[in-house]
Amino acid sequence: MDLKSLLIELNDMTEEQILNQNLDELISDMLTDIGTIDSDLRELVYSAFAKLISENYLDKRQLQYIMETCLDHNHLFYKIGEINSDSVFTRSFSSLVIAVILNKDKDDRFLSTDILLRAFESSISYLRQEKDTRGYVEGKGWAHSIAHGADLLASAIDHPSYNTGMSKDFLDTVHNCLFKGPVYTDNEDERLIFVIESLMDKDLKETELVEWVINIFSELEAVFEKESSYINFYRIKTNVMNFVKTLYFRLGYKNIGHHARNTIKENLEIWFKKYYIK
Repeated sequence: MDLKSLLIELNDMTEEQILNQNLDELISDMLTDIGTIDSDLRELVYSAFAKLISENYLDKRQLQYIMETCLDHNHLFYKIGEINSDSVFTRSFSSLVIAVILNKDKDDRFLSTDILLRAFESSISYLRQEKDTRGYVEGKGWAHSIAHGADLLASAIDHPSYNTGMSKDFLDTVHNCLFKGPVYTDNEDERLIFVIESLMDKDLKETELVEWVINIFSELEAVFEKESSYINFYRIKTNVMNFVKTLYFRLGYKNIGHHARNTIKENLEIWFKKYYIK
């Protein structure tokens, strides 16, 4: 039976039938096809990983193997830096599986301190280095590297072993994503907001968030003054404006960050009065 057919059947298998599978071989096959350009198979692989991990079908050895493999240079960092190539699917979907394992480890705590630290650091390093920011790719399905990378960041922050001293690095990573260039059109801004929410749920002080928001507007102004290509500037401006507006309303919905919301509002007013271009 080919992998796609097996994964389709997996959803209807009983617990006994799943445990009777050669799970080591299945894991190996799924890791091989984690970034296939067959969008249906790629989604099946991810769904199968999520099911096997969350429903306790895999042992500690298997979970650690999946984590270590997904973190390596043939998966999360596979051909990092390439743009508009199929390698993005491997990186992006590896980040999703890492996030699933981190979420599982929140309760079961099977990962070593060393691999957790590596996962936290890699989540930052990956998203900073990712240059292929496409969302949906016609004919090949979701790449969604920024959204999936944001999910990984949030999972790292939500983990009990997360070191709150890393908050600035995570904030800087979100900041970096806003200035990559291409316009985000597939809900990336909202997924990045979840990273900010996770930081605030830990120990991010509102004064730090306010300073961070001010820095975003300062960099946008610097880009406006220095960018020779107006189209590049407009794309960055679109991403920044969409993000801060989403953050403004999200903070309001949760009834938190009142000072941060005022800072966003004030800077938006200044921006539109001083720099708006018709």
